[in-house]
Amino acid sequence: MINGGVSHNRVVVHLPDSLKEFLESEIARTGHNSSAIIRQALAQRQKTRRAETIEQAVLANEGAC
Repeated sequence: MINGGVSHNRVVVHLPDSLKEFLESEIARTGHNSSAIIRQALAQRQKTRRAETIEQAVLANEGAC
């Protein structure tokens, strides 16, 4: 959608009630919008996966020694 020369990309996602409740509580708690909260959660998930991958590599390396 173009509004006043500015492009707005919007995605409509249907969420389970439990996730809706989580987002609503986080919006109320932080004052951030849902997009910011989702981006933050995805970034945290990526960090966790990286840490798990590193941990597995270290454990595999220790087992090889």
